[in-house]
Amino acid sequence: MNLSQSEFQAILDSAPKCRTIRDIEQSPLVDSLWREDDDDTPSGYSWWCMLKEGYCLGDGTYTLGIHENTIKEICMMVNSWVCVDEHYFQELSK
Repeated sequence: MNLSQSEFQAILDSAPKCRTIRDIEQSPLVDSLWREDDDDTPSGYSWWCMLKEGYCLGDGTYTLGIHENTIKEICMMVNSWVCVDEHYFQELSK
């Protein structure tokens, strides 16, 4: 994806809120979503969500991957914590 920082921000600003698995899979911010077995959770599985390049979590971790126990938690993270990754653009400009 060869978009400018402002183009990434425009996509972020216009992205619909995620409420379901389908919403997450169709989000312009998300690259992939999958479920994996996890014996440490009550359900026996957990979820991974990978963000597209140019996005990260805005909590200072600058990670592309979100790992949570439920789809509700994944939706909350995508809706509330995803931001444009400043470090991504800094690396591209070197």
